[in-house]
Amino acid sequence: MDEGATPKAEKASNAGLRKGWTQIGTVVGNTSTDKFTFILRSLQAKLGDIVATRVEVPVGSHGAKDVATVWGRIVSIDRFNPFFPAEAAQELADQNIRLLDTVLSGSRDHLEAEVLILGTTFGDDPGAAQLSPLTYPVKPSAEVLYPPADAVRQLLTGDDDRRKPTPSKLLIGSLIARDDVSVFLSAKQVVSRHLAILAMTGGGKTVAARRIIRELIEIGYPLVIFDPHGDYLGFFEKRALFPKTKIRIFYPMIRVRSNNVGIIADLIDKMGRRLSDAQQQFYSWLLSTTPPDDGEAATTFIQRMINKAESAAKKKRPARRLTTISQTFVGRR
Repeated sequence: MDEGATPKAEKASNAGLRKGWTQIGTVVGNTSTDKFTFILRSLQAKLGDIVATRVEVPVGSHGAKDVATVWGRIVSIDRFNPFFPAEAAQELADQNIRLLDTVLSGSRDHLEAEVLILGTTFGDDPGAAQLSPLTYPVKPSAEVLYPPADAVRQLLTGDDDRRKPTPSKLLIGSLIARDDVSVFLSAKQVVSRHLAILAMTGGGKTVAARRIIRELIEIGYPLVIFDPHGDYLGFFEKRALFPKTKIRIFYPMIRVRSNNVGIIADLIDKMGRRLSDAQQQFYSWLLSTTPPDDGEAATTFIQRMINKAESAAKKKRPARRLTTISQTFVGRR
């Protein structure tokens, strides 16, 4: 198979350029179906940017081929100057000589960027199709293109804008490396299927969830939020921002019965407090002397235990403040 550029490949590349795709570099070195490296024009792209190139790949029967758009993300950029060797830098440092006082060049930098391949699309509108795995390496000397915002958005979020009527979409934000590329999610798919937001601690899970919830509120979806940590109370506090939506808070009613009185100990654990042995003995005594009324609210039962503990503490040691189970509850109410 001839590895030279065919008229078809050149035509496809030129068509991309006419649509606003800017050439920013040239593929160099060894390539694979997973990654490639290219020489980047100065200041034309940055770490994290999504770029593209064109490659002829075999399809269907033996000998058949088609032009694919290969999408990738820049994962590293190295900068070097072949006309400024390390030995020269060492000599300048040792002799305390400025670069401007020498004949050495400090303006012949090369930028070498590594691209992690995301996949390929086919057709005249490369941003509209679904990504497929790359099955043939990128050709060294191929042009690397900087796609316009619309093409990147279509690649990431699909072809929703072409359906009539346009489905409801949730604006999540923009790409870190491309603030001109807004990222949307399909509202219908978010509310009709399970959704998990996974990230390490501090990775922005709650912020992302709040953004999705706000967008759903804006388009009128009814929501029920279970919020044990109070992360989403801001929606209630800022409810004036949503005049068309009624936002209310419901507090759970935990009831205590003789067969589930252990729930009080569970609440103490969830407060982040561990009872010492002495406190545990006193707590057991409180339970035995303060039986719950059947179906009594947990807050009422806890208050009765606190009253009982404070009364017992005053009778036993009136002149000294005791560290008792009552302080555990009082400190966390």
